[in-house]
Amino acid sequence: MTEKNVPKIMDFGLAKLRGGVTVTRESKTMGTVAYMSPEQARGETVNQRTDVWSFGVVFYEMLTGALPFQGDRDTSMLYAIVHEEPRSVRDINPRVPEELRAVVSRTLKKDRSARYWSGAEILADLKSIQRKFVAEELKELGIGRFFRLLRRPRIAIPASLGLLVLVLFSIWLFHRRSKIHWAVEQGLPEIKRLIEMSHPLEWGKRIEAFELAEKVKRYLPKDPSFRDLWAKCAYNVTVQTDPPGARVFIQEHTSLKDDWKFLGTTPLENIAMPGAIYRWRFEKEDYEPVAALAPTLRPDDSSLTVLEATTSSGPWTEGGACPQEWFMSPLRIPRSENWGISSSTNLR
Repeated sequence: MTEKNVPKIMDFGLAKLRGGVTVTRESKTMGTVAYMSPEQARGETVNQRTDVWSFGVVFYEMLTGALPFQGDRDTSMLYAIVHEEPRSVRDINPRVPEELRAVVSRTLKKDRSARYWSGAEILADLKSIQRKFVAEELKELGIGRFFRLLRRPRIAIPASLGLLVLVLFSIWLFHRRSKIHWAVEQGLPEIKRLIEMSHPLEWGKRIEAFELAEKVKRYLPKDPSFRDLWAKCAYNVTVQTDPPGARVFIQEHTSLKDDWKFLGTTPLENIAMPGAIYRWRFEKEDYEPVAALAPTLRPDDSSLTVLEATTSSGPWTEGGACPQEWFMSPLRIPRSENWGISSSTNLR
């Protein structure tokens, strides 16, 4: 026994059993009788198959708790080893698998030519049996066992929730992958086509390209090809009003419908928008609504456009009547203390 309480069998024929039958005899045959092979008991020449026999005795004892050959005296035990067959391990312990019984039986063949040739052969068979047991255990833990476990309330509820989460995640993952495939195979080529078809006065194509790019951005935000196309169809727009807190609505300037889109409340910083001309509408409590017409970019493609709103008839006063005509001028007009609007656009 090692310091770590690991048993080490040094020599089957000479190992000592605490409380067992040992022998130190005057004859030439020395060793522990219970673990001797038939050829060793007869005083014949021994080889590695003698150790296979002794291993079989130990294995038999591990599985049954008893020695395969027993006797009151050394002579009777030696006679049993040479002439008698041991009881089957399954007769003593029915839980022992048939495969292990066959291994033990082969190690205890009295004709040593019928035994395993070496320990390597035994190990190969034991590993094969182990793989079979593992496969059967996994099969047992398969669908049938799963449904049996589901009948238990403490397991059924968490398992059902876990299965539901797994199903939902699988659906989401499949949906997202299909969208990414669409974005790569259809979205990017279509954005590129629309950009190439647009020209300085073709606002509709620019808007269409931008709206499609917004959808593709959900799935390919860091894709280099997408980022290059996004820079060609999206512009950062900043809108400020004096006083702030105005609600901003936009409408494509050729639209004949009442389809105003809410953009946000001022100040608005770096709002991504397509390069196009829009109708702008500003609403604030205690002020009359303000309407204007202005592009999100300058025709000369300058890097910065500052647009300020004014009326043809003068500044707009709080609570005053809604001006009849509004326009956005690229000039930096000083703001009055009354209601004023400015918009700056950074091209990318």
